[in-house]
Amino acid sequence: MKKVILAGLVITCGGLMANDYYVNLGVGNYDFSRQITKVSTNTVWDTSDDGGFQSITFGYKINDKYRTGVTYYNINDAKNVDIFHSEIFVDYIIPTETVIKPFLGASIGYLSDKESGLTALNHTPDSVEIKGMAYGVRAGLSWNFTDKMFAEICYAHKKVNADGTTTGLLSGSKYNWEVDEAKGFSLGFGYKF
Repeated sequence: MKKVILAGLVITCGGLMANDYYVNLGVGNYDFSRQITKVSTNTVWDTSDDGGFQSITFGYKINDKYRTGVTYYNINDAKNVDIFHSEIFVDYIIPTETVIKPFLGASIGYLSDKESGLTALNHTPDSVEIKGMAYGVRAGLSWNFTDKMFAEICYAHKKVNADGTTTGLLSGSKYNWEVDEAKGFSLGFGYKF
């Protein structure tokens, strides 16, 4: 995964001399769906969780139709869930004659989901860490309100292949955790250099 992120940084930073790079600060909300399976009985719980996030994107506009970037997300909520997600994306910017530009894109990234306070299911050591890859599509609108500043709204839907295992504190039972998908909206403000 480090090689994928490094490649994205090289692609992104390659535009620094062309004055086509940008930074975007965002906030939003993600909804995650999970499955928790008790291994000994194959009992499955389907759960979902949502949380607010903050993000920062370092991007490069390749030309009038394409841009790429690297985004880092910090996602958290009131249920003791801390999720770190990084991704590389490519967007196709749909040409229009206005300052509002729709875009469609795809992303690939890495997700780390650490959950604590799991005593309701007898987990130990009171936490589990779920790690894996995330692949997604995204769509949104970008509004250039000056030559250097822009705002955008985006919807993203991701397929997540992340899992982790923990053992029940009292029962000794093993539980498998899987994150299946993530979806959410974001609002960002950016600056073009």
